[in-house]
Formats: sequence, structure tokens, C-alpha cells
Amino acid sequence: MSWSRPENHWPRLIARRGHRELKRIVAVEGKQVVTDINNNSRVPIYQKLRDKLAREIKSGERKAGERLPSERALAEETGSARMTVREALLMLEGEGLINRRKNRGWYVDPKRIRYDPTNHINVFKIIENLGGEPSDISFGWRETSASFSIARMMDCEPGTELLLHRFIVVWNDRKIVYEENFLLKSYFPEFSASEFKAPITDFLTERFGVRTTQVGFRARPTPLYGVVSRSLDVTPGTPGIFLTRIKAHKGKIVQVDRDFWLSGALEIVVGQFPARAI
Repeated sequence: MSWSRPENHWPRLIARRGHRELKRIVAVEGKQVVTDINNNSRVPIYQKLRDKLAREIKSGERKAGERLPSERALAEETGSARMTVREALLMLEGEGLINRRKNRGWYVDPKRIRYDPTNHINVFKIIENLGGEPSDISFGWRETSASFSIARMMDCEPGTELLLHRFIVVWNDRKIVYEENFLLKSYFPEFSASEFKAPITDFLTERFGVRTTQVGFRARPTPLYGVVSRSLDVTPGTPGIFLTRIKAHKGKIVQVDRDFWLSGALEIVVGQFPARAI
């Protein structure tokens, strides 16, 4: 005769480290929850840990750029299972409050950049307006051919000659976005003989008299993998935001930009909107 313990009964009493009061752990919809015997309230353990860390970030107890304790240390500190701690941290990462750096652990995210796609300003000027000092790591320019997807956006034939610039934007010693600029080569015949200086919008205006206008914009969530995650020094699969901008000059599409942002570094806001609540 087989016998199994009912999942939602048999709560066990535990004494949380550093606390005298006893708590009861029960299973609710497959999740562990902590129940105060005194008030019989039920809150998932991972949610309570998420809320605790979020309050510490909001209060300034945990400052921007600060490294969090390891998952093992948090598990020991809170008396929780390590997988429960991981779930809480992944929630905070998805909300853009913390980020995971490859082989270095979890860090509190600094203030997000607010980007309004209806009033495009390059990231360098946005950071400067926030009182920061942006820098970039450039991989240089090279010639390339339009892929099928890029050709569709640029309204040209696949294989059309393009110029490609790849670079990373750094803010407060943190790599926040990997960017690719595609230019229609035939529109800028003297480009290779010019000494490039970022940002590209100002360079095209000053060197060629071409002031592009944004005519298309798209934003998608994306996990960061491959050259992007390696370039940004984050763990493969880190949440990101993929932006694509299509730009034209006198009705001709001459530029496509693709940005791969860390999700915690950017928020897209149109019009008046209050700062994030934690």
C-alpha cells in the first residue's frame, strides 16, 4: 500500500535565522510561501525577498553599481532555498532593478535612460543631459552587403553595398548598449576618406550636410546572446531591448540603426510619465 503526503497540508514549523517567531511553510500553487502563524497571511518567499531587496534599492541602502551578496549568501541569510533566491533575483532583473554580469555576480542597476522615440536624441546627449560622461568602444567601420532583412528596411536589393559601424556605449564604467549603424554606401561616396567622430548624426550633418530624419521605429524584448552578450560583458540570455530605427534624407532611406540595450539601462517613455516606482 502506497502513501503520499498531501501537498497542501503538513506545514512545517521553522525558526528563521535571526528571528524568534515561528513561521509555517506551506505549498500554494506549487510555490513555497511563508505564513505567519500570528496573522495567517500568505506571501511567496521569492516575492518577499524581491520586495525586501527592492526596498533596499529604493532607500539607497543598496546603491547603484553595488554588488549584491552571492545567491548562496542570500539563501543562508534569509533561510531560503537557493532556487527561491534565484527566482527573486530574476524578477528584479526583469524589472530592470539589477543586472547579472558574466562571472561577476549580481549588481544594482543605475538610473535608467529615458528614451522618447518621437523625439530622437542620440544616447551621448541623453547621458550628458543626465550629468554623465559617456564614452564609446568602437569596432570601426567596414563595408558589408545588405542582408534580406536590412534590404527590406532600406528599400534596396539584397547584396547592396553598405557601410557598417559597430560600437558600445559606456556610462559610469558600465557597458549599456551594443549598436550597429548601416549606411547606404552610394549616398556617402567620400565616407572612407573621412575621419569619423561619434555621434554619427552630428558627423553626417557636419561632414556631408545630411541631416537624417527618423521615419520608422520598432522595439522588441530580446535575450542577449553571441557577440552582443560578449561585448556587453553579461551572461548569455540576459534580458535586453532590441531597437531598430529607419532614417531618411529627402525621402530616401539612407540609414538603419540597430541597438541592443540592457533592459535595466533603458525605458521607453512617450509624453509625461512619472518616474518608476519600486
